[in-house]
Amino acid sequence: MAVTNIGAASSVQIAVRDESGSITDNKTIAMAAGAKTTFVLPTFAPGSAGRRGLVQVTATGGSVAALALRFNGLEFTTLPVVPADPAAAPHP
Repeated sequence: MAVTNIGAASSVQIAVRDESGSITDNKTIAMAAGAKTTFVLPTFAPGSAGRRGLVQVTATGGSVAALALRFNGLEFTTLPVVPADPAAAPHP
C-alpha cells in the first residue's frame, strides 16, 4: 500500500477492519506536506494477515491519496476505493 500527503502536514489514521467490521489494527502516522510512505499490509498491520476486510485511511488536517495493490502469484490488481460518505462520491 502507498499513501501520499497531497496537502498540508497531517495526521493519517489507518484502520484495518475484518469482514465483520471489527478493527484488527489501528495506527496513526504523522505525514509532512508532500510526504509519502509505502508498506506491505500484513507487516504494517499484523492482524490483517490472511484475512479479508477493508483498510480505512483518514487524514486530519490535510489531504491524502492512497493506492493498494493485491498480488496473487504473478497476477496483481488494484483494490477498489469506497468513499467514507457515499453521498460525497463522484457520479459518472
